[in-house]
Amino acid sequence: MFGDPMKNEKKWETQSLGHISDVGSSKRVFVEELGDEGVPFFRGTEIGKLAEGINIIPTLFITQGHYEQLKTHTGIPKVGDLLMPSICPDGRIWRITDDKPFYFKDGRVLWISLKNSKINGTYLQCVLKEIFKSNYNNIASGTTFAELKIFALKNIKTPVPPIELQTKFANIVEKVEALKTQCQQSLTELQNMYGVLSQKAFKGELNLTTFEITNEPMDAKKKAVKVNLHEEYGEIKKSRKMKKDISNLSLDEYLEIPRELIQHNDKWMFDFINDDVFYQFLLKDGFKDKTFTLEDIDSKYFDFFQNTGDIDFDYEKWKNIIFKFMETTPPLIEQMFEEETKTVKLKLTNEAYKA
Repeated sequence: MFGDPMKNEKKWETQSLGHISDVGSSKRVFVEELGDEGVPFFRGTEIGKLAEGINIIPTLFITQGHYEQLKTHTGIPKVGDLLMPSICPDGRIWRITDDKPFYFKDGRVLWISLKNSKINGTYLQCVLKEIFKSNYNNIASGTTFAELKIFALKNIKTPVPPIELQTKFANIVEKVEALKTQCQQSLTELQNMYGVLSQKAFKGELNLTTFEITNEPMDAKKKAVKVNLHEEYGEIKKSRKMKKDISNLSLDEYLEIPRELIQHNDKWMFDFINDDVFYQFLLKDGFKDKTFTLEDIDSKYFDFFQNTGDIDFDYEKWKNIIFKFMETTPPLIEQMFEEETKTVKLKLTNEAYKA
């Protein structure tokens, strides 16, 4: 209907995403402001699951009073707005379809609010998915893992077909989604039926002669063999006699890990979580030429640990790493007093870009 959004063979009018929408994030909510009840608070993990159509049970909340303050001062997402994790190579974009109250984590979740009547939210959601799938690495930034930035989203050129055509497409999508929901409900019914049949078979109440059972093998799908990358490549660093410049290297490039071993394994970096180099690469990719605090590290990488690694952000571990990097000779991190904020901040030294 619309063609490839990157090639725009149909010569649709194009506009930057920042022109047709407001692109941003939320106001920061601190860890100590989260509780066990109130208005649901979503991180990138939850937003990604909602985008996949997965029902979630909220685990973090803010108070109703805090929510009302945020609603007044910064606004809240409305029906039709789009939210996505900042790490989104597969286009997990959630389109809000109801007005149930919630809030979300700043920086780790990006917010697109339509401000132009020429754009349909469903169309924009789909076209952005296509753009991310084909051109994500050129839009996102970061060598260890590519992350979307607000300024980069604003600059994305988006085809803008006639709104009538977009609306027609959106109606088709809604019908397909309705069919998908029906199929999921049918799958649930089948699973429930399977449970009943299993119980009957176990109790000997099921006549198995009515079922055709064959010994033919299923389609040959090779199971992926999990390779412990640390065991295979963890000694490379120790074998080097001289440090090398890692400013523009990702961790896999530095450790000389073949791409085919990690392209289908999102969690591969966590094989090296007990190595200092793991933390060094996260720091140099996240805080180049800028000061930071432990709270800034939490804000940037909390969802990475939760979403990609399925583990908690370990504050004590990070504290120990920071002290270790400050005490090593020469140090990788130094302290400095920031006059503007009257606070002590951390800053990477040139040594942090060598390994």
